Amino acid sequence: LSFFLLVPPGPPQNLKVTKVGPDYVTLEWKPPTTDGGSKVTGYLIEKCEEKSEDFVKVEEVKSFDTTIKVTGLKDTMGYFFAVSAKNTVGYGEPCETDKAVKPQKPEGTCFCCFLSLGGFFFLLTFFLTCITVADLGSMKSLF
Repeated sequence: LSFFLLVPPGPPQNLKVTKVGPDYVTLEWKPPTTDGGSKVTGYLIEKCEEKSEDFVKVEEVKSFDTTIKVTGLKDTMGYFFAVSAKNTVGYGEPCETDKAVKPQKPEGTCFCCFLSLGGFFFLLTFFLTCITVADLGSMKSLF
């Protein structure tokens, strides 16, 4: 006669922020090293505002998803994130980000152009909020 003790899975590993936008962050993690004797069936993603102690549910995802884009964040607030693995017993201990992450708007790039029209000079300034320096090479044909 054999008995198997089933317990919740261990915490996911290597939780990190891989992308930050004006109202979102993308999180990525690795599965836990121990499944508690039962296959991991999903993950619970939670967030906590920097000045709070309460984590709130963001979403539950299937076990094959180890990345998520968390949207609807305020760019004036920092956030902590936690991910917990789930098996048939329940949720295990979470893996948490060790510092708050603040959504960020992309830095804008200012372009100035001088046009000469019949002896008069005009200064045109374009403010492009979503263009990075790396994008400039592909934009040469537009100017």
